[in-house]
Amino acid sequence: MKEKTFAVLYCEQHKISLDEFTRSVLGETLYPQARFLAPILTFLSKRHFAADVEFAISVGALRRYREYTIESEGYAHHPENLGFLRATLNLRVSSRLMRRLVRKTLHSEPSVTEGESVHAAVAFGGAASGRAEVGPRTSR
Repeated sequence: MKEKTFAVLYCEQHKISLDEFTRSVLGETLYPQARFLAPILTFLSKRHFAADVEFAISVGALRRYREYTIESEGYAHHPENLGFLRATLNLRVSSRLMRRLVRKTLHSEPSVTEGESVHAAVAFGGAASGRAEVGPRTSR
């Protein structure tokens, strides 16, 4: 079975359709000042958020968190990611917020379905948090 993409997992967790993915992710990852000024920026320049949209779409295709660095580097060096508004005033997506969102979504806790025990959802009988409990070593 193939792993689900970030976009699919995000939409499942937020109970939205894939059509709403890009808008929702941008809403969560834009710097606050960019969120506030987005309607004006879009009115003045239809392409102001083009690099951000491309970034969200490419990140949406990820299946593993470790692949995020490649997409982030591509976004940082995108030709439309230059200029005073984007580089200095941060009227764009925050790659730090995107990284946190990707990590949180791709590494979310497994859900326990009705009738299934917590231990069945956690491999090897580890703690409910998904981590095995390790105590101090004792010498004999």
